[in-house]
Amino acid sequence: MKGIIKTANGYRIIARVRVNGKIVQRRKTVQCTKEDAKALHEQLKTQIRSGKSDLCSLTLPLKLYKHLVAVYREKKGPFSDSHENKVGRLEKEHGDLDNVQVPERFEYFIAGLRAKGINYLANRFIEIVRAQFKLGVDLGHFKSNPISKARFPFSKETARDIFLPASEIRKIILTAAKNRNTRHIARLLQFYFSVPSRKTEIIRMKILDVDIFNWRVRVYNGTTKNDAGVWKPIPPTMRSWFKQRIRNSKSLKEPVFGRVVHGVVLSIGDFKHAWNTVRTACGYPKLRIHDSRHISATELVNNGTPRTVVNAIANWKTDMLKIYYHLDSDAALANVKWPDPQKREAVVKPVNAKIL
Repeated sequence: MKGIIKTANGYRIIARVRVNGKIVQRRKTVQCTKEDAKALHEQLKTQIRSGKSDLCSLTLPLKLYKHLVAVYREKKGPFSDSHENKVGRLEKEHGDLDNVQVPERFEYFIAGLRAKGINYLANRFIEIVRAQFKLGVDLGHFKSNPISKARFPFSKETARDIFLPASEIRKIILTAAKNRNTRHIARLLQFYFSVPSRKTEIIRMKILDVDIFNWRVRVYNGTTKNDAGVWKPIPPTMRSWFKQRIRNSKSLKEPVFGRVVHGVVLSIGDFKHAWNTVRTACGYPKLRIHDSRHISATELVNNGTPRTVVNAIANWKTDMLKIYYHLDSDAALANVKWPDPQKREAVVKPVNAKIL
């Protein structure tokens, strides 16, 4: 149906209505059924026609912050779950404020995060709000961006002091495999601690996403507008398992990692509860599953993988390794690649100079 587009997270709805000779449009990404999406599409069009809706469009003034957020979603979305959660939190905190009042309230909001030592999160929120107001400036709604670098400078970010040696990672995976209530997440944890990924990316993996010939798997996280997905490499230690998993699958839409109930592969289920059981049994009650994303990235770099490649695999838009990388100086020196002297002499012209 025109105006309703299927996405990895649900449906993207685009409602367009001509009002007083101008096209007013509203976009919204929701997780729902196709029938609900159709109903919401009609509802949005009705609200725009009635003029009673507070929905924002590019033809309306951005008076309130929630209007600015609506245009930001319209122009920049859809977002990953993590980014959408941050945008939603900002909207909840500042949504009903006049945009003139937002910077002052936002300062208190950021100060509260910094007081708790959550500098990385404060920086992410500053990036988002600055981008929102920049969009407003680009569209001609504001003269300048009030979220300036002078007023809202980034704070120095420090990594969580979390790094586990290979022996401890094996311990976590084996602990999960030995418990009948957590064995279904053992292979998922093995992949997670090997390849920098988000939990939602791994849970959403389907059999049809696996490219066994090139040893890679495509993941979808809603960060690309055309849902092209991002390729993740399959670790050598898991290649035989992936091949067997494909042979045993009954449908291309089966999840790669899931629970087997009466011979049927279902979704992973209550991952949080299973993970809490495993980390507590291993003596790491405060270890977050997201920490494995940083641990695996560090392992790849220390084993010689270029930082740019690791950033691409993790789908980091900026060099997050500056924050999360736990440098192993011995490994770094071992991975230094020197040019071949013979090849170099063939292309470098001799210089008449004494060598000390």
